[in-house]
Amino acid sequence: MIGLIKNHFKEHKYIYLSVTSILLIFVMFFKFVFKKPFLLGNDQWLQYNTFYKEWINLILDFIKGKGLPMYSWNMYLGTDFYSAMGYYCTGDIFLPLLLLFRNNIELGLIIETMLCVYIAAILMNIFLKKYNVSDYKIRTFISLIYAFGGQASQFVGHYMFFRFYAFMPLLFIGFLKYLENKNKSTFILATTILFLQSYYLMFPTLIFLFMFAVMMEIKNIKSFKETFNDFISLLVCLIIGFFISSVITLPSMVYLLNNPRIGSNETYSIFWYPRVYVGLYSSLTTFIPWQINPIFKTPNQGHDNLYSLFITIIPLISCISYAYKKENRCEGILLLILIVTMCLKPLSSIMHGFSEPSLRWIFLIEFYVLILAAKGMNARINKWIFIVYFLSTLLVIGSFCISTVTNYDVTKGHLIIMAAGLVLDVIIYLMYTKGIKYVLTLSIVEVVLFLCFDFYTKTVIENCYVTNDAIKREDVDYFKSLDEDEYRYYINFKNNQPPITLNKNKSLDYGFMSTSAYNSMYDYNTNQFSKLSKSRLIPDSDYMGWVLECDDPYANTMLGVKYYIVYKEDELPKELEFEYAYNLDYLMVYKNLDYKGFGYTSKQLKYTKDFNDTKDFFDFILVDDETIDISKYTEISEVKLNIEERYKNYFKANIDLDNDNILLIPIPNNKGWNIKVNGEKATPISVNGGFIGLELSTGHNEIEMNFMSPYFKVGLILSFIGLVSFIVAVKREK
Repeated sequence: MIGLIKNHFKEHKYIYLSVTSILLIFVMFFKFVFKKPFLLGNDQWLQYNTFYKEWINLILDFIKGKGLPMYSWNMYLGTDFYSAMGYYCTGDIFLPLLLLFRNNIELGLIIETMLCVYIAAILMNIFLKKYNVSDYKIRTFISLIYAFGGQASQFVGHYMFFRFYAFMPLLFIGFLKYLENKNKSTFILATTILFLQSYYLMFPTLIFLFMFAVMMEIKNIKSFKETFNDFISLLVCLIIGFFISSVITLPSMVYLLNNPRIGSNETYSIFWYPRVYVGLYSSLTTFIPWQINPIFKTPNQGHDNLYSLFITIIPLISCISYAYKKENRCEGILLLILIVTMCLKPLSSIMHGFSEPSLRWIFLIEFYVLILAAKGMNARINKWIFIVYFLSTLLVIGSFCISTVTNYDVTKGHLIIMAAGLVLDVIIYLMYTKGIKYVLTLSIVEVVLFLCFDFYTKTVIENCYVTNDAIKREDVDYFKSLDEDEYRYYINFKNNQPPITLNKNKSLDYGFMSTSAYNSMYDYNTNQFSKLSKSRLIPDSDYMGWVLECDDPYANTMLGVKYYIVYKEDELPKELEFEYAYNLDYLMVYKNLDYKGFGYTSKQLKYTKDFNDTKDFFDFILVDDETIDISKYTEISEVKLNIEERYKNYFKANIDLDNDNILLIPIPNNKGWNIKVNGEKATPISVNGGFIGLELSTGHNEIEMNFMSPYFKVGLILSFIGLVSFIVAVKREK
């Protein structure tokens, strides 16, 4: 074992030394120049750090015997956390490591990201070697571009995507090993790991793998029977890998299918804006990070990835030279297919799961360009290609100069950066003509400069960092000690700016219920309520976005909001009555005197279809299902629910009624709740735009609710079948 480790480090020493050098440069740069920690940007702080904190708390509770980590009361209005986090962090291969950093998740995620950089470079190096790229200098150069290039810089701000990106070459290593000696175990292991990291990115990757496999089979001129057998065997391996991951991926995939973003279409034409094509051209011909490239930005989701399709000049030219040769036409045709797919909305929609077109999948283009570049690195490069390249670069710079006259926000700094990029390209060309041995040094310089600009714009210009944590854990703990009731907070984010910085996922940090979240994974019920309360990112659209926040006072009262956290008293809604409760360092807390409790019955019922305005949330319980006969509920009264226990996936309460009535519990009516009333199974109805409603009888009612993520048990069975199949496959190989 020690010998294998020594050989590994000996073979990849240049990779380890180069990656370590670059990372150290970044760490020192951010420490002494920006006075900030490295690799902590916008979404890391707004989403992922908080998700991991909640997830690790749930895992620790599970270890302590407090039930399966399924449900979170603290994410927006209540969420099937296990299924939702399958998209983000449940399948994180480094999750056991992060348990060691449970008191400093930010540091743990920075370390994880750095590990992924090494993994990306090493696996790319191994793949290139298997793909018959013998020169270690070329492999090192290409591996560094893969680990630090444009797509890496884009994904590094999204942990779940970057993990997938880092491990993706393993899938193609497994594919080549199968072609080499029918080895199946590596391919199964790779598919399992990648499904766990991001089944979302796995979909377009598998489409590309299929196209890559077809290209390889055509090149190798195999018989139809042999080719068919290969595809069937690989398909079986793929299914086994999916089965193994199913305990995590299956519940999450089903949950994602109920997300209103699926099937929505926020694009504007069959063909994207012409500026997108210009933007692509810019990203490939100039040294310009997309964040400081305002002229070429478009409103379409996912186009930020387009501008991160940054590939240094040498790989790009080498790729073109290699693909142009007659004997390599198959590779060239595949590259052309990928580019056409990227440019046409219908085709790109297929790569995005037949949904809203997004360009997140174009990391596959960068990966493929780098493969071809490595194959063609020693090819003779026509000087005219360089001349055309430099002229086109000058044209792009000229377009920015012209844009200053047309009121585009282009600063002198932008022009300086572009000019520096052009000079750098010239220097690289001059050094390249002297020999490949200079490439490694120049690649390090280029990726360091690119990423410095990239991270500068993300961290400093966008002001992603916390400057002052306005709500502290001790505040929440103190408040809990004063009020043992169950309730939600409303936090006013309207004046969210330094020196006060608030996170819409603050409730996940400190374990309290609120009415806000920053999360792409929300369910159908949440979306329906947001339509009624008009608390959506895009009004009158099926697409809600990712910023979830309810500002309506009547809706908040229905949701069980007992306390308002505001900057000043005049920010309180005039529709409700309040009294001063508590003072924070920068904020004030007021008690909502119209608070009805976390669950109640109403004096009035009506159907949701008759909804007039948000005051209906305050005056009525709205029944979503018109087949429910509400006329039978007469002489009803408003009664508060008495909550006995509430934790993770368990809820126990009671209520005494003088007449039959409908109870509202203000959590989304998600599948997965097993509800019993007085020991008998009860079927909830949907009320107030997607919340749990229970038809109750006169007298004392004991309510008990348990939650288990839908398809978890099915996924567990499939995982067991997959593991057994994998063990059988490994034994057969031996």
